[in-house]
Amino acid sequence: MFRYRSSEDVIVAMAGQGHPWALSNRTCQMCEENEANHFCRCLGPPTLFCLDCMGRHTAKYSQAIHQVMPIAALNHNPDEYRRKSEALAKAADALRSNVERMEQFCLDFDEIMQQCVNYLTEYRSRWLGFLQTEKEQLRFLIEEAVNECTHCFGEGSQPVNLLALALWIFPPEKLQVVNFSVTRPDVEDLLQTCVTYQNYLKELCTSASNQLHEQSKARVVDLPSRLFAAVWDDNLMLFDLNSQQSTHHILPVNFSKGGSYVSLSSTTLFCLGGDPPSIAVYEVDLLSLQLNPLSPLRTPRAFAGVATASNFVYVFGGGDDSYTHLKSCEKYGLQDRHWHPLKDMQHARMSFTPCVFRTSIYLLCSLSTTVIEIFSPVTEDFSVFPVSLPPTMKGSFSVAFVVHEELYVLTSGKQMGKLKVGSEKEFRLFATAKGCCSTQPPLVVDTLVLIANDYFENKGVEKFSLQYNTFI
Repeated sequence: MFRYRSSEDVIVAMAGQGHPWALSNRTCQMCEENEANHFCRCLGPPTLFCLDCMGRHTAKYSQAIHQVMPIAALNHNPDEYRRKSEALAKAADALRSNVERMEQFCLDFDEIMQQCVNYLTEYRSRWLGFLQTEKEQLRFLIEEAVNECTHCFGEGSQPVNLLALALWIFPPEKLQVVNFSVTRPDVEDLLQTCVTYQNYLKELCTSASNQLHEQSKARVVDLPSRLFAAVWDDNLMLFDLNSQQSTHHILPVNFSKGGSYVSLSSTTLFCLGGDPPSIAVYEVDLLSLQLNPLSPLRTPRAFAGVATASNFVYVFGGGDDSYTHLKSCEKYGLQDRHWHPLKDMQHARMSFTPCVFRTSIYLLCSLSTTVIEIFSPVTEDFSVFPVSLPPTMKGSFSVAFVVHEELYVLTSGKQMGKLKVGSEKEFRLFATAKGCCSTQPPLVVDTLVLIANDYFENKGVEKFSLQYNTFI
């Protein structure tokens, strides 16, 4: 251990170790212009440098940061100063690790909530199927009872089935299960039998509804505000799903009309590309509006399709400097923070939004081709969807999404296509009052679809109603 009593001792020591100029010259040893105010002893004789050159010195020697100290601090124990510096570095690493764990927790929490939604949807489907089966069984019993009544009264005899007789005397307009057109004879007994059978179905429906309600309440938690972002050029509109309010902001980076965006979490937006084609990639914190530069794209792109699945951000196609449509694709690992190459698509495409459905990503593009491709993140292969887009569908931009196993596509040509996934039928086309222009996947909330629209005068967050198939 050594201890310098003052900055003069450092200068004298440096002079004794082969630096005679140190006694008469206090300038920075690196730039030889500014006055030196720090020194480092990582390479034998101490090195004097100014604050402006510290970055160059620490970049050149990775361990130098623990050996650097101000000349003014030389009245203290340098080893103790170094130990404190190392302790601060460990604390910074621990804080950085905590931030990464919190980010992973947020991702895991979103996944758990999605699993809850999937479970409730599946539970509801099972109960609806059960109720449908019960209803069909009851319908069969009623048809058998009506047939028995018709046959017996045609022969002048009384039905032997109590339910058949009850149905025969019960007013058809009050029977909600099925509505048979029958002639009621003048009899009044056994009415209670039919009433009991009818109430049984009502009680079954009420019980199923109550169970679904209790299951939903058991999983309700207070979520923080979720933000949906719409970006055009350097303008950012944030729509708060809780308060239903919008705010406008200006970003320090102008993505022009060629940027592509996808939400990584409820408060993080992934931005890439631009027009002219760019390799720039940013992560935007929607709460602080801070931009974090990330590793650049392997290929400059404008108007590329982007989607996220399985801890990766997938980028499909786009346009180059001459606006030639691209087939090339790549993916960004949210864990390793690097870009990786992918196979080319079978058809080039740009100005579209891919949509994630189950374990696949659907690629629909009304501008480039009518062929719909399906990308599997598991095998990283492309396949062709059996149904193509209608040749009459027009629009230089298209936004696609899947709701209740129905595939939707909205275009800037004021058209909407709709198709049941798994069917061999063609798309049904509808006219819309507005055009849809976006390079960001939409967000489906109940019966509303939130779209980051960049369509001329309709820039901002647009709401599309699935109930009425129109913008509201």
